[in-house]
Amino acid sequence: MLKREAMDKGVSAYNLVKEREWKPDLEELRRVAGHVEPFDFQRSVYEVLKERAGEGGIVVVEAPTAAGKTEAAVAAFLSQGLEGEWWLAPRLVYTLPTKALTLTTYARLEAYSRGMATLYSTPHLPVSFEYGSPIGYKRYLYGGVLVATTLDAAIYGYAALRVPGGFRNPRLSMPVALLSTSLLVLDEVQLYQDAHYYSPRVIGMIARNLARAGIPVVYMTATLPSTLLELLAGAECELVPAPPVGKRRVMVDLEYLKRRVKLPELLAERSLLESMRNTLDEGRHVLVVANTVKRALECYELLQELVGRDHVLLIHGRMANQPREEREGELFSQSFVVVATQVVEAGFDLEAGLLITELAPLDSLIQRTGRVARKGGGGLALIADVEEHLPYVEEFVDETRRILINDPSALERSVVSVREARALLDDLYTRSLVEKLMERAAAPIVRTRMYLSKLRLFSLPPREDFSLREGFYFTLVVPEIMLRLASSDVKAAVEAIVKASESVSRGGDSSSVVAIEREKWGEVSNLFERAALSLGFQWRRAVSPHIASSLSVSVRRENETRRYFIKLVREGIRPLGVYMLKQGVYDLDTGLALKQVG
Repeated sequence: MLKREAMDKGVSAYNLVKEREWKPDLEELRRVAGHVEPFDFQRSVYEVLKERAGEGGIVVVEAPTAAGKTEAAVAAFLSQGLEGEWWLAPRLVYTLPTKALTLTTYARLEAYSRGMATLYSTPHLPVSFEYGSPIGYKRYLYGGVLVATTLDAAIYGYAALRVPGGFRNPRLSMPVALLSTSLLVLDEVQLYQDAHYYSPRVIGMIARNLARAGIPVVYMTATLPSTLLELLAGAECELVPAPPVGKRRVMVDLEYLKRRVKLPELLAERSLLESMRNTLDEGRHVLVVANTVKRALECYELLQELVGRDHVLLIHGRMANQPREEREGELFSQSFVVVATQVVEAGFDLEAGLLITELAPLDSLIQRTGRVARKGGGGLALIADVEEHLPYVEEFVDETRRILINDPSALERSVVSVREARALLDDLYTRSLVEKLMERAAAPIVRTRMYLSKLRLFSLPPREDFSLREGFYFTLVVPEIMLRLASSDVKAAVEAIVKASESVSRGGDSSSVVAIEREKWGEVSNLFERAALSLGFQWRRAVSPHIASSLSVSVRRENETRRYFIKLVREGIRPLGVYMLKQGVYDLDTGLALKQVG
């Protein structure tokens, strides 16, 4: 119901919920509820969690994309309110890999909570989101009974490293107590697989520790090879697989792959252009997925010429939060040719009739193809070849090519059957190759294990470094977006921040401080968030010439009044730092492009 109303209004579900514009209609709820019947695997999830209540453990839910994994876990949690007994947990902490997925899930959780309260006259359960922002107000997972959060925020809370203002505080270990009384869900868990399997090992250490303490932990995925499952859960898990999905059929065309045709050249082929136009005329999206931002930009520019600027949308990971959310909302207004990168592989609220994608490791292709015919019916996926393997491991790309050429229906079967997907992924991610890759991150894993072993409740965190991911990241703030979105109430404050940053950049000052009144800080911090994007630390040298200043926030009381101080400093990029870009670097249409920073 929420999604349908969002589509009618041409906005994202998150924006509709955030503005409090959506309220479920009781009669419509009754009509819909009368036709809803849980899938067998959703009943199985409920029964398994019921059996494990009080003793904890790891449950792995395997189901194809769009099969209802989210509803399986959330329904089990919400059923407690109807049964009048909180047998599972008093709080749901639902984690996702990215902020964009967190906001989408927040909207769904809010819809479920409001819907249940309306239909059954039960109290509305508060819903909140937390994504580990380096700027602004921190909720530390305490904002609601249902919490949508990035896994980073939850894990750094566990590790006592959510440090406001740089202070070391024993109370920062309190999120561990919160997690210990929650149902913890890790959705799209396959996305944490990295080149050296560092993050899956860290997640596995923490999840197994929580499970041994009696906490129910649920992993959810459509594509999880056995080697990755072993790292995440060991032998301490219970699998709940879903049967094959029969309501959808995606045909996979490998002719471009066999002919070694690549993006963006194949987009100009007359027959493909005809297919794209037909798909748009049917009211369905066309999805074009490139492995790098550079090639996505090349495809975007070509498609603007071929099908018209008004019919093409670009979405990738180097876009600031606000324009990316805005474009995702536009998907509800009409059909588009959507050009994207890996950001669409999971949780992306889009149904395509036609997919054109570059060759990638098989699990990535399964996720991309899962965007096709999500509501049932049919669709087509075309696989193009690639010039180079990056950003993926070369062996995995080459082996995927071999699998697809030798077994042309492999991808079609894997999209609808988790059993088929697991078998093929096990052929791809062999134990010997995974162990070879893991050796390259042996030292960081030892340091992380030592850090986690020293954690103590109500104690200062260990002095050693800890990271959930193998590489650090840093955050960039786009001044043009802040200036464009600022209301008249905070316009002067935002202009002062941008002006001070530019002065530091030009060398007029080595540092500068801008004071923000308490009543204005909420909107200013929100502007920082909406104008921000994050990059991996490997991009620091390319981005460094385009940085105006670093940015940090402190809070002080003056005459019983709390004031916020933005400090802008000329300094090099450091891990987890926040930096203001120079004006003119970020393109409002294409984002932060490689050609701009390389």
